[in-house]
Amino acid sequence: MDKFVVHEAGPSFPPIQRGLLSRQKWKAAAYQVDGKLPAAYKHFLLNALLQSYSEMGSFPQSNLSRDFPPPVHAPVWQGSVVDTLSSFTEIVGMASGNTFFTSRPIVTCVEFDAQGVYVASVSSNGCLSIHDFETLYCTSGGREADKVKPTVHVHTRHKLEGVRWNPNNQDEVACVASGSSSLYLYDIASYSQTPRQILEYRSKHHRGQPASLFDLSYCTMDKDRIIACGNDSNVHVWDRRVGKLPTMSIPAPIAGDLNSIQLSRDEQLVFAGTEGGHIILWDLRGGRNSAAFVAPGESYHPPLRSMKLSTLLQDIPDLKAQTNIENSSIHSISFSPSCGHHLGFHLNNGWSGVLNILDFSVTHIHCPPPPWIEHECAPWLTIRRRRPAWLTSYPVYAVGCTMECHINVLDFTSSPTSQCSVNSNSHILQSSVEGKWRKQLHTSEPVVAIAAHPTHDSLLAGTQAGSLLLIAQKKKSAATEEEALKLSNQASAGQRKAAVDVSEMLEIRASGHPRSR
Repeated sequence: MDKFVVHEAGPSFPPIQRGLLSRQKWKAAAYQVDGKLPAAYKHFLLNALLQSYSEMGSFPQSNLSRDFPPPVHAPVWQGSVVDTLSSFTEIVGMASGNTFFTSRPIVTCVEFDAQGVYVASVSSNGCLSIHDFETLYCTSGGREADKVKPTVHVHTRHKLEGVRWNPNNQDEVACVASGSSSLYLYDIASYSQTPRQILEYRSKHHRGQPASLFDLSYCTMDKDRIIACGNDSNVHVWDRRVGKLPTMSIPAPIAGDLNSIQLSRDEQLVFAGTEGGHIILWDLRGGRNSAAFVAPGESYHPPLRSMKLSTLLQDIPDLKAQTNIENSSIHSISFSPSCGHHLGFHLNNGWSGVLNILDFSVTHIHCPPPPWIEHECAPWLTIRRRRPAWLTSYPVYAVGCTMECHINVLDFTSSPTSQCSVNSNSHILQSSVEGKWRKQLHTSEPVVAIAAHPTHDSLLAGTQAGSLLLIAQKKKSAATEEEALKLSNQASAGQRKAAVDVSEMLEIRASGHPRSR
């Protein structure tokens, strides 16, 4: 049958060049292949997240306790500074033609519970308030925001300084106050105005001042242990099973107030920041001392290390060459949730930084001008201890400004391209997109204390005017299909810009200079 088959010439093709055929390039991003996000891309997404933050609502706390008397140790000033401090004060009476006024109830500390369902705040007029965070979030920006009432409201006759949730019992909060040598534990489930338990230490008037406690911390592993510090230069450790007096009081090697206290992750080491600008480290396991002037068998806890921050800052050549480094008191210390060996600190002069506890060196620093350079009343306002906060998911430090209405958002990432890194390359920073980092979140009132939500990093700030400010991402909803399409196009444009910026960032890191346009 083959002889009946007609063979026709096929189409002519050019001769194939021998050689290896080049495979088509993969057009997808690298993280879509290996599932790993580049550090530059994560940094860009973090900056984009902060760009979407804004103040969503203000919740005044001062009107919750107008019927209550002022705290026992409330300071009073006369009228020569009424004009300067009018936004932070309330007039309380007239006498012989002089105006007397007392400070507004400043929100001194804010703290979320472990799940972020409730938030506790304390103020200088002795009020402890427990709010439902979902209620604050849903009513923010509305007309009823100033009428939101707390779930639990307790008034004490003390100037409250700090509050903490019990990690083993979320129905219990503990408070400390200046002018009091007691630690107050409240059961919020019982809605009682009286504390469930009061722990105290034998107080002595230190430098003519009444005994005070400024900060406290619960132990997670040992649920009955609580530690606190104050103006008697001691770290007090209570065991609630033993009694109301401390089982151990650890003295500091340097006299002065202990303003802030932190436990390490294994809860064996305790760090304290002092009024004299030192960070002191102890081991709670202690040891035995064989000194001749110590009673046999007495427990002895010598400090493992005592560091003066101004001395550590002198070791940074660029900082030493640019400014005069002076000693300043430490307002707050706290460990980064995303990096366990980074201890964040904030000083009275407005400086903030990170201390690496592995080698005891300063890795990040932010040095704004001291507030008293431009404001006459700044020394009075800097007496109030500020409490910054770390974001839960990112190494970002949020710090309230003393005299300005904004929050400084500091980039404390481990990358050397961080703007606050001691080892940063200034030439690369100025030309890269990381130089566009958003440094400030504007607020309606000066901020004292900040707390970050444990799951989605929303911020709740306590202010000098006695309010709570909610700072988070604003949710936008589209009423029509045209609005939905507009929001979708904006998101697509942002994604395209992100891809261009990330590619430029990677090119800058590889070559050390930006590409020409």
